[in-house]
Amino acid sequence: MEISEYDLVTHGSLAYTMFFALVFLLVIAVNVILLIIFIRNPVLISPSQLLYINLSCSNITLALFAMTFGVVTLISNKWIFPGLVCHLVGFFNNCFIHMVMFTAFHVLNERYHYRMNSRRHSKLYTTKRIGINIAVFWIVCLCYLS
Repeated sequence: MEISEYDLVTHGSLAYTMFFALVFLLVIAVNVILLIIFIRNPVLISPSQLLYINLSCSNITLALFAMTFGVVTLISNKWIFPGLVCHLVGFFNNCFIHMVMFTAFHVLNERYHYRMNSRRHSKLYTTKRIGINIAVFWIVCLCYLS
């Protein structure tokens, strides 16, 4: 039995599409579970946990705005949405990817200060300051990319 080049491409793209859809579902599920845990247990919410909540929200929005269109495009094998959606998807992809990077950097920075300057950590990382930082991150991402 001979396998044509078309069959290889079809089976390869099918496997890739299924893997991409699985990753999409896992990203949504894990981050929604994390948010549910924090919502049901407000005692767990500390200033540093706000960063994880923001990271989780960024991951969910990235998955919804980026991966949804990617999965649909892979399944249909073509871009079926209007041209404006293409531009919006690109804009939001960049915005949310930058948001994930900013938040991940802030988490690393916060963890560093926690380990190295544990006395000053509680003064540097208050709920108000982290909330302001998160708001500034979102504003910078939206303004920088527009």
